Parts: sequence; structure tokens; C-alpha cells
Amino acid sequence: MIKIVSIDSCFKKIFIYTFIFTINFSNAFCKYRNNYLTNFPYEKLKIFIDCEDCEKDFIIRQLSLFDIVRDPTLANIHIKVIMQKNASDGKNITINFYDYKNLKKNDYQYNFNSPNDESELDLHKKLTKLILIVLSNYLDGNAIVELYNVNTIKSDSSFTYNVVNDIWKAWVFTIEFNGGYELEENESLINIEGELSSEKITDDLKIQGIYTYEIEKEKFIDDNRTIENSLLSNSFNLNIIKSLSEHWSTGFKGKVYSSSFHNINTSFETFTAIEYNYLPWRESSTKYLTIGYYVGFSRFNYIDETIFNKSTEFLFNHSLKLGSKYLSNWGSVMGEINYSQYPFLDKKYNIEFNLEFDLNVYSGFAFEIELSAQSIHDQIYLAKGDASFEEILLKKKQLKTSFNMESSIGLKYTFGSIYNNIVNQRL
Repeated sequence: MIKIVSIDSCFKKIFIYTFIFTINFSNAFCKYRNNYLTNFPYEKLKIFIDCEDCEKDFIIRQLSLFDIVRDPTLANIHIKVIMQKNASDGKNITINFYDYKNLKKNDYQYNFNSPNDESELDLHKKLTKLILIVLSNYLDGNAIVELYNVNTIKSDSSFTYNVVNDIWKAWVFTIEFNGGYELEENESLINIEGELSSEKITDDLKIQGIYTYEIEKEKFIDDNRTIENSLLSNSFNLNIIKSLSEHWSTGFKGKVYSSSFHNINTSFETFTAIEYNYLPWRESSTKYLTIGYYVGFSRFNYIDETIFNKSTEFLFNHSLKLGSKYLSNWGSVMGEINYSQYPFLDKKYNIEFNLEFDLNVYSGFAFEIELSAQSIHDQIYLAKGDASFEEILLKKKQLKTSFNMESSIGLKYTFGSIYNNIVNQRL
């Protein structure tokens, strides 16, 4: 006997069985997925992001798979981003990855350039993508690559922009103007600043010309008496620097300068210089150790006769400069010592020392210090005669001094939860 089953009945059974199977499969899949995400097969990396000039909130949002910690000593990986202006008025970005826990027993460094017309959003998208790609090297497997839909690249790859048919021939020009005005019942202040600059920077040659102008006028009213103060300065600097090798450089520096504060109507200075960097210049974004020697001539025309009875003079001078910088995951240190002298004038010299030091002492504790000291014995421009009380109070002219010192010390201690993955900018 043949049993006849209607087509409608068959479709109903198929639909019911398919529906039951789909529900069971979906439940099983969801259970597996939740278990996978809860017990991620790779240990979560603790990441510390060190970037002063970038949008850290944007980067943190893209790194939700990782634990973002507040202190480098708590991290598996320390990411340090250094942004510098490049020759095309864009940005040169260097990213250092410090492997604290020896996950791969290797540190990475990547570099790319951002053109001056690239938006901050596009720049940070590119920056974040590269960070994600490199972090995948510290995980077992390619899960991070799949989850973020990025492709792996070789460790020696980099993003670069090549100038093609550049009608400006690598020249960059800048015009800048700033003005300010403050007004109170018995006091007013006008400040105007301007700058014109042109520069051409390549690996072998650097040419820079910068003109600056500043004027400041103050007015005070006290007991129906009006006190006015004006300061004016302008300067033009020309630098032509030639790279001789990976370590050696030479160049020419010229300067035209005037300043009412320094009693200088017009000064002309020219120097030739040679410089040696103990470390290759390609590493200068993180470290350098340089020594430079400058020799040249200066001609001064003074506003008022000086304490040495000079209205104008022509002098030979030279200087020696030591500079160093070192950036690391523990902090940074920058130092500079400069010695300058008028050798044909008796004991006319200047010694200047500058130091900036930042240190991550231990978990949550950071220390920073800035020092500046100067031994001044070359104030040949000081005007004859004593300064009036108003000139001293309003700082209308430079006073005699044999030294100058400035310092600042900062301490910072943070404690509590080490995780700061969440970005909340409400209100």
C-alpha cells in the first residue's frame, strides 16, 4: 500500500526540522562564541601608550582587545610615539615598541610620514592600524589580525610619501601673524608678532631663512600720571647646513638683529660651523650626542653708548657646543652645554647649561626636572648710565648680571586601578 503525503505536509515537516536545527546550532554557536571571548585563547597583553601629541582616546578605542594600563612598568608592551615636523610641513611619526616581558625577545621600530594636507583622523587611523599590525607579532596566532581585519606586513615595511613633480622643489613658505590687546581702567597692552620663513630640507641639505618681528606697548595711569613703555625687536636668521656623512655636518649661519631691550640698533653676525654626531643621524629622533664648533665675526651698532664707551664695534668670536638626547621606555634626558667667547676682549665669555630629565621611577611614580644655568660675562651692549626706577620696573632695558638660573621640579604619583580601557567624555 502506498501512502500518499501531500507536498504541503512535507514542506511543513522540513521547515519544522530546519527551524529546530537552526535554534540548536545558534545556541551552540553563541555559547561557543561567548566562551571564546570570555576565555580568549591568548593572554591579554597589557599595553602602555606614550604619546604627547596624539589623540590617545581614539587609539584606546581601537585597542579594546588589550588592557591599557596607566604606567609603563605595568605593561607587557610599551608603545612610544614620536611626532616631528618634517621638511614638507607635514609630520614624521616614529613608533617604538618595547618588549618588557620578552614575549618575542625583540623590539620594533616603524616610521612613516604624513603629508601636510592629511587630516588628523586619517593620520590616527593609519597610526592605529600600524600599531595593531605590530601587536599581532606578540600573539600566538593570527586572531588579532582577523578580528581587526588588517593584513600583516613585514617588519621592515613603512608608509612613505614620495614627492613627484614637485613644482616647489621641496621649498616650504610660512607667513604668521599674531596680535593681542588688553585693556583695563588704568592699564593697556598691545602686542604684535609676525614671522616670515622659507626652508628647503633634504637629507643632504638644509636651507632656512626666518624673519621675526615683535613690538610691545604698555601704558599705565597712576595719580593722573601716564607711564608708557615700548619694546621693539626684529631679526633675520639664515642657516645653510650641508650633510657630509652619517656623522659629520658643516654649515653657515648668518643673523641680522635689533633690540631696544639689549641696546642694539643693528647687529650683523656670520658664522661657519662644523658638527660631529657620535651616533648616526638616522637615530636622532630617539638619541644623539653632538659636538659643534662655530667661528665668525660680529658687528654691533648700539642705540646708546655702552659702558665701554662704544657706539659701534667689530668683533671676532667663537663657540663650542655639546648636545645630547636620549629617549627610552624609562623616560628621557636632554642636555646642552654652550661656551662662547670674544677672544680679543679680556674675559668676555658666556657659559650656558640646560638639562631636561623625565624619569619613571617605579609603578605610578614619575619625576621630572628642568635646569638652566648661565654664567654671563659678555654683556658688551649695556648702555652707559644707571637705569631709572621706571626702566627697572617695566623691564625696558637689560640690567647688568653675572649669572642667570632657572629650575623646576615636578613629582607625580598615581595609584588605584591599573586599567584605563574605557573612554567616557560625557558632560
